[in-house]
Amino acid sequence: MLSSLIKEHQLKQQTRKEEQERRRKDAIAAAGVLTQALVDHLNVGVAQAYLNQRKLDVEAKQLNQHAATFAKQTQLWLQMVETFSTALKELGDVENWAKSIEGDMRSISQALEYSYKGGFPPTLPLEGLGSRGSRTFPLPLDIGLPLPTPPLLPTPPMFIPSMIPPSLFPNPYSIPAYGMMPLGRRNRVSGGCTKELFTMASAPLPCLIPEGMNPDVPPFEGVSGVPPPIHPPPGTYFDVHIPFALNPSNFVVQSWLGGKDLEDLMEKMNSFYEGPPLSSPLLPETIREGECYAALYFDRIWYRIIVSKCMGNDTFFAHFLDFGNNDFFCSGSLRPLAAEFRKLPAQAIKACLAGIAPVSGDGWRDEDILVFREMVFEKQFVSVVPEGSLPSKDDDRLPLTLIDTSLPDRDVFVDQALVEKGNASRRLQLPSSLTDPKPDPDPPVSPLESDDSHESL
Repeated sequence: MLSSLIKEHQLKQQTRKEEQERRRKDAIAAAGVLTQALVDHLNVGVAQAYLNQRKLDVEAKQLNQHAATFAKQTQLWLQMVETFSTALKELGDVENWAKSIEGDMRSISQALEYSYKGGFPPTLPLEGLGSRGSRTFPLPLDIGLPLPTPPLLPTPPMFIPSMIPPSLFPNPYSIPAYGMMPLGRRNRVSGGCTKELFTMASAPLPCLIPEGMNPDVPPFEGVSGVPPPIHPPPGTYFDVHIPFALNPSNFVVQSWLGGKDLEDLMEKMNSFYEGPPLSSPLLPETIREGECYAALYFDRIWYRIIVSKCMGNDTFFAHFLDFGNNDFFCSGSLRPLAAEFRKLPAQAIKACLAGIAPVSGDGWRDEDILVFREMVFEKQFVSVVPEGSLPSKDDDRLPLTLIDTSLPDRDVFVDQALVEKGNASRRLQLPSSLTDPKPDPDPPVSPLESDDSHESL
């Protein structure tokens, strides 16, 4: 009897220990996931803080330049005022000035008469001009040419206050732009000429309607979600533009072939939402997470976004469907996305560099991120999807090999350049087809080289 009680007690102790060990492992696993999520959010915050600091530095530099320009222009205007005052003193009273003008017109009429009769004086004397004295200048041989005029004072460049970035002056109805510019400056090279496709303004966007005004918004019937971005099949080449880059494992590409469709969509959206029926903001309580909207950004351009999180206080965290970055919006900047603007698939393709990994196991270092961003941000590349590389179910980032073909004598593989600079380590061996400098017999035509359908850009 005693031995059975002892065995039963030992069995209970063993069961209790196993249960405690299982709970300990579950707690460690949950803490690891939470820790990784916190580290990812911290990295994003550090990157955004760095970008904001860079933006502030640029704006401060522009402000200093405008201040120096304004000082020079002010000095020029003061000199012109002084010169004008001196000229007024030399002209004397109005009567002498009128007589001098009459004498000038008489001399010019005589010169024209001489020229009409076939003869002309060698010089046109302008004498008897009051207190201005005498001066001469040659008369043109051709009567159709204008008479030369005395040299005028140089006109100083006009000071335009709007040249100062308006973002330096806060607006009470503005939402601070913590994210990056959704588009920035995008160029393409065609026939040796650089064509600018889009140019972003730097002015912050106030809510157009003051708080408390929420007119009715016409409903949209039969709308559906925006299709996801189209991933090219493995082994294919396609030209891309990179509007957003966080690190080599997390950046966004846009297919160059979709640039024309995206430009047309944005032009139609901006024309559509500028009309009076759609210029009214939405009620905050009608905005739902996971729904697509048209958003007016602080560059005064409408974009397609999807609301990721309702932060409260009339603030919404949203994702740009066509450019890949995130930012905050207020309800006054959002409108329902019409059905005609939901047909084009999202143009932002999440991507990562194939075949490389951070040098250390702690993730990408700050210097690695800076080197990568300088190489790819807002630039165009020929990209390749390596054979057998597809986004996983848990991670929708598309593995890519980026090739810089802008140099005349060689092509630069971004992943190889990062490895050679010591900013990345090789993880996988690239297929030999990707390192072969000779193209396929019938490679796809690159829109960076020639595409008549995009020449209008």
